[in-house]
Amino acid sequence: MVQEQHPDRTRLYRQWKALEWPIFVDSLNVLDVRVVPIPILLDEQGIVRHTKARPGQLKKTFVHAEYEGPVLAEGFNVAPEPGLTELDERNAWFDLGVARFHMGDAAMLDETVSAFDKSPQSARTHFGLGAAMRKRYESAYREEGDAQAAVEHWGKALALDPNNYIYRRRLQQYGPRLDKPYNIYFWVAQARAEIIARGETPHPLPVEPMGSELAAPAKVGVDGSNDAVAENPDPKAKINRDTFGLVEIDTIVTPAEVRPGRRVQVRMNFRLREDDRPYWNNEADHLVVWLDPPPGVTLKSQLLRFQNRKDPETQELRTVEAELGLGADLEAGSITIPGYALYYVCEDAGGVCYFLRNDFELKFEVNPGAPILLR
Repeated sequence: MVQEQHPDRTRLYRQWKALEWPIFVDSLNVLDVRVVPIPILLDEQGIVRHTKARPGQLKKTFVHAEYEGPVLAEGFNVAPEPGLTELDERNAWFDLGVARFHMGDAAMLDETVSAFDKSPQSARTHFGLGAAMRKRYESAYREEGDAQAAVEHWGKALALDPNNYIYRRRLQQYGPRLDKPYNIYFWVAQARAEIIARGETPHPLPVEPMGSELAAPAKVGVDGSNDAVAENPDPKAKINRDTFGLVEIDTIVTPAEVRPGRRVQVRMNFRLREDDRPYWNNEADHLVVWLDPPPGVTLKSQLLRFQNRKDPETQELRTVEAELGLGADLEAGSITIPGYALYYVCEDAGGVCYFLRNDFELKFEVNPGAPILLR
């Protein structure tokens, strides 16, 4: 049983390691797993024999052990009738949300979110809302703000239950490098290479791990000062705005609430308009991002860049990330960081191309009581 947000990544890992047993995915952590791994050893009769065994004890205490079959009293293995009259309607909404998340298609994610919204706003409900909104964000049914809302709900879950390992790891997956325990998806490239080498085709990943998900932990943070060398490429805002809506920008700040003296990871996703799919013009300059943080918020460079692909015209999702440091004396409250992107984009293959500017904002809360991802 794994608590992975993306089941296809578990499927790739299973193929890589040639695991023959089934693996169940509990993306919502409905089982309330608080630490991992949890070894539970069952014998051939399906009876739990050990719950705290260590790997070195397997052969001695389990594999070579012989167990007698159970003596069952009459009716022992018969489930009692459910007490439907005692059903708590509010918990029923949570259960409905879980069912919609696992059994429905992406079109049902609206119903998943609606059901969780009607459930008691507990840690598990906030975590479920985060998982559902992230899943909807990665589908064709995404709604504006889904990705950032997912981060906010995961943060609320951790604040309500700060000892929950799964809640903490989900935020660390998308968070800053200094708060990462390890490179969470380091194995993906190696797995694909070894699967191909033995003549197989790796299971596809509809949602590729990228950016902060593949970043290795860092022992030191940003250098504490904004890059004085970088120059604002459009300081007087003279470049034409993208009034055509050719490119949509999603902004995600992880975590959504952070203590003074800590840091956040910011991600900007640039998605081409989906109705007629314009093209990136790779024969011109690269896509660049300029961030203008307020005093007390620092990053290595205010000017960020996405490297163009080799093909003249492409249609990929483009992602730019940065890590921001917060001063220890930063006051509690809302932080807004204005920014903009400059890019070259064409209306269609071989069509009219433009050099455009697109403005956006990054927002998060400074809270001295916010959970710390990595202590």
